[in-house]
Amino acid sequence: MVRRTLIYTYMGIYLIFGAGTTIIIKQMDMITIKDHNFAHPYIQCTNLFLGEALCLLIYMTYKSIKRFRNRTLQYKHLHRSGSKTLSKFYEKLGVLSFGIPGILYVFSIYLMFIGLALSALSVYQIIRGIITLPVLIFSMIFLRRRFYRHHYLGIFFLLLGVIIVSIDSVIEKSISSSDPLIGAIVLIISQLIAGGVFVYEEYLMNKMFVEPIQAVGVEGLVGLILSVLVLIVLNFIPCENNDFCYGGKVENTMQVVEDIIENTRLLILFISSFFVITVLYWAGIYTTRYASALARATLDSSRIVVVWVYSIIAGWETVLWVEIIGFAFVVFGTLVYNEIVVIPCCGFKESVEQHRLEADCTPDI
Repeated sequence: MVRRTLIYTYMGIYLIFGAGTTIIIKQMDMITIKDHNFAHPYIQCTNLFLGEALCLLIYMTYKSIKRFRNRTLQYKHLHRSGSKTLSKFYEKLGVLSFGIPGILYVFSIYLMFIGLALSALSVYQIIRGIITLPVLIFSMIFLRRRFYRHHYLGIFFLLLGVIIVSIDSVIEKSISSSDPLIGAIVLIISQLIAGGVFVYEEYLMNKMFVEPIQAVGVEGLVGLILSVLVLIVLNFIPCENNDFCYGGKVENTMQVVEDIIENTRLLILFISSFFVITVLYWAGIYTTRYASALARATLDSSRIVVVWVYSIIAGWETVLWVEIIGFAFVVFGTLVYNEIVVIPCCGFKESVEQHRLEADCTPDI
């Protein structure tokens, strides 16, 4: 009972702060400064990894002021047993192995933020729902994970909702999107990469015993180093496309910093995003550890309820009945997958009971 409650707590935090992160970043994109919307995915990407890297500092600070061994013992009842059959490559790297998914995540996040800058907020969130498909496939192939019929049904409805809203977003261009077609394509590619990262994280945590907050901190540090290097290069590349560039360059860091300092609202949002992202990735890695990569992926899709309602209230988007149908499919699919809604016929109830029995019988260490 304690195990299940703690898992749902992490999942709830991940859901809430995930929606908050999306809303804050989109608010930044829509602020107009000097006749130009503040759409700087490269700066935002660096800020994201900075927030993620903060987890490593938190871990080191916590370890120095607390007896970490005692704290670790409190988590042991949650750890799934791992085979601990690491290759020599991973044995030598240890926790630094999480730098590999960190590198992949850099590409995913850059594409994700570019897609967000070009897309409507709800469309961005709904397309992120396709991450469940690559996570499902990769989990079966690399993790040899077994799924039940209610899992497949949930994923089917979730992806159906994604398709409906994605098509509608291209036909009905919303207020807060500049290029919905290109934005949708970029977002889809980013989610394919992110799906691989989720599964890679779970694979590593099943193979070694590592504190999740330390792992995500290593990912963030590697991502921060790479994103800073990319940012430096982008400051020297000339560009005249106002949708992707600023001040005649792909990115103009010094000018962006001045803009942030001069605009109080933008400064507050920028600082807020830093701390919200830290909590988001802290909760996310614990969700992957104690639930699964696919459970975390379904939560990404569940954010749409909060994000969509906020978008309507803020006047960023209008109510479209086709999108409501798509959102309903996504929510229903997520609830079915996570066994919150149990279909009492066609063997789905028995499927849920069998899965829960198997989960309860999984030995903890």
